[in-house]
Amino acid sequence: MTTMSFAPNFKPRNAPAAIPDGAKNLPARQTSSRDNAANLVSSFGMTEEVLQAIPHRPPFLFIDKVVETRDNGIVCSRAFRADEKFYEGHYPNAPLTPGVLLCESVFQAAAIFLVKKARASGDADFAKRTPVLCRIENAKFKGMVFPGDEILIEVKEIEKLSGFYYMSGNASCAGKPVLQIKFALAMLEKK
Repeated sequence: MTTMSFAPNFKPRNAPAAIPDGAKNLPARQTSSRDNAANLVSSFGMTEEVLQAIPHRPPFLFIDKVVETRDNGIVCSRAFRADEKFYEGHYPNAPLTPGVLLCESVFQAAAIFLVKKARASGDADFAKRTPVLCRIENAKFKGMVFPGDEILIEVKEIEKLSGFYYMSGNASCAGKPVLQIKFALAMLEKK
């Protein structure tokens, strides 16, 4: 049997302020009203630009803001708050951001990019479709992300074939790489 042990003096870096009590009880999906968006912006630090682009909402929204939009990609950021529930079990007394959530932040950044790209091109039918993950390749975890850390997420479109967008993503923390991944999103019609 293998046992994992952590340094007894482990302390999360840069722990941010706690989420306001009223924000902890927000439903998983909010309506797109301006009041609800403003509440999420003020409570969680997410920008309205993010909230307007994808349907994800806390506790499963892993993008805070769009830093830069490019012709072939996007740069976004996400600060991981010390009081996020998943840290209670991953791991007790030594919290570490799960790699799958780092991947999800990259996928959400890609979805934001595709929505912004479609809107910029005037694709009116795009509202009838939603980006859905259909392939993950070559996920490489290169560093750890702790409570209080902020990651920078960079996504690039590699190519488009039919309704599939092949993309690459990188996440970094304090200038150091933490994740590299290749993946594909499909555009599926909403039912």
